[in-house]
Amino acid sequence: EVISKTNNLGKAILTILQLGTVKIGNEPATDKILDDLLVGDRDAILLGIIKATFGNTAKLPIFSDGEQKFVEIDLNTDIKTKVLADPINERMFTVKGKSVEYTVKLPNGVVQREMINNADKTPAELSTLVLENTLVRIGENPVYSKAQVQALSVVDRRTIIEEINKRAPGPQFEDIVVTDPDTGSEVTVPINLGTLFQF
Repeated sequence: EVISKTNNLGKAILTILQLGTVKIGNEPATDKILDDLLVGDRDAILLGIIKATFGNTAKLPIFSDGEQKFVEIDLNTDIKTKVLADPINERMFTVKGKSVEYTVKLPNGVVQREMINNADKTPAELSTLVLENTLVRIGENPVYSKAQVQALSVVDRRTIIEEINKRAPGPQFEDIVVTDPDTGSEVTVPINLGTLFQF
């Protein structure tokens, strides 16, 4: 009932995370602790909730030969997970721009929540929002204002975002190619939290 009262998929997923997570280690799963988790950890919890609720397989719709069909995927093998070799030190890293080096941290729950709450923004505005919350230093200067992010070149902004995406741990929700059971043809299936939660 609580999920049904949310007005978009992103907020529904945040609600599921809050209501479905009891503890992080030995600590109660408070909003503060959930916000401090990396996005990849939050996605891993959500994938775990999906498995606990619906099982380790998911039936997803495909469109082949002009009709809708369903294929089954194995959530344990078809969704790959990236882990950090050094979870403490790999949370922060440097990115070389055209003329300066940036210190960047991986996005956490605060960033994810802000993205969901601002889903109506343009891609450029969302990019600024991510960078506001992940850029730590520009050269030797600490980042403390949105204006600093907005002053970055388009090339450097793109480079930083690409590096964040490349390093992001957790379940890798990428499209997978499946075989149509009737025709034998290959069909691409998008995999994300929205397609996996069956409500």
